[in-house]
Amino acid sequence: MNYKLGFVLMAGLTLASCQKETTTEPVNEQTASVSFNVSGRAGTTETGTSGLKTRLYVAHRAQEQEATDGKVLYCPSQHRYFLEENAEGGWDYTLTGLTAQWYKFAFVAVPDNEAIKGEGLFTEERPEEATADFTKLMVDYTKLVERQQTTKNHPYVEENNPDTEDLHVYRKVINRWLVAGQALEESGLTMRRITGVLSFDMGILSDQFEYPVTKISVQLKQVPVKVYIYDNAAEEDKGTVTTGEGKQDFIFEYTVDEALSGSLKDHCRFDIALLPGELNGELAVTSRDERGQEHTDVFDIAAAAGPVEVRPNTRTTVLFNGMTQNQFEVRYAGFDGDAVVDVPGDEWNGWEK
Repeated sequence: MNYKLGFVLMAGLTLASCQKETTTEPVNEQTASVSFNVSGRAGTTETGTSGLKTRLYVAHRAQEQEATDGKVLYCPSQHRYFLEENAEGGWDYTLTGLTAQWYKFAFVAVPDNEAIKGEGLFTEERPEEATADFTKLMVDYTKLVERQQTTKNHPYVEENNPDTEDLHVYRKVINRWLVAGQALEESGLTMRRITGVLSFDMGILSDQFEYPVTKISVQLKQVPVKVYIYDNAAEEDKGTVTTGEGKQDFIFEYTVDEALSGSLKDHCRFDIALLPGELNGELAVTSRDERGQEHTDVFDIAAAAGPVEVRPNTRTTVLFNGMTQNQFEVRYAGFDGDAVVDVPGDEWNGWEK
């Protein structure tokens, strides 16, 4: 999905304003304002909404009395705004009374529906501290990984996954100077996925395994579950995605029906949306012979070229090549259709280690 942002930065408007931070040496006594619109494709869910909860973070360089405990970028809770979705499936917001100075604006969107309460996914390194340090603000992806353990238990055979539930996190970070008395206009900014997809293609099961396959399980170890809002970019969002500590292990199990197990043409596929990182895990395939005895083959998830990686805004396809020494072939590509990769052709340059 594309989620495009257009906003206008203006000086000296007198609309309903957020509180200006008091500083001992303010950059400029005059104030500035920011007015923006975040728009996406309307009607991306059955209810005609985006299915996302979008939040705006407004941070600035900490002044003397704000820079306690080593804070560099100051973003207290009152400078974090949930954006209400409009009738077109986009978001509008206006801030006024801002000091004319340098700001970092971070737009972050997470899944939001009856089962996933998007507001609860926004968190901090240590929520009990109620930090004002922008570099400690995070998104907790744990519930979205756990959801895939219980709701996505059947492989699919089509080339593209028919499951339309969007479990991705989107982000756009920009740095701007607001200058009193001048107007800065911006439009066409695009939020991009900072999550990726691990996509398994087990091939035609009847060709790959001696007996009919009944179940496939994937065990992933030390999976990142929290991601920082900040991007570490000096000017624009360069695509850097930083995950936090506290990684967890997960097991995903997929039931294979007789039709797919015995098919002579259909590939067995399943996807897992994850935060970026190197993968460490195993894939186990359970089959049953004509006597009803079960057999389990276990494979390390690795490629001849090195570790398998989940990358931002990228589909990592793991192809099973049969029970050989190098069982898996790994391919990296942008998402099909409307995904934003921001590079020509099939090249990818959106991830920085």
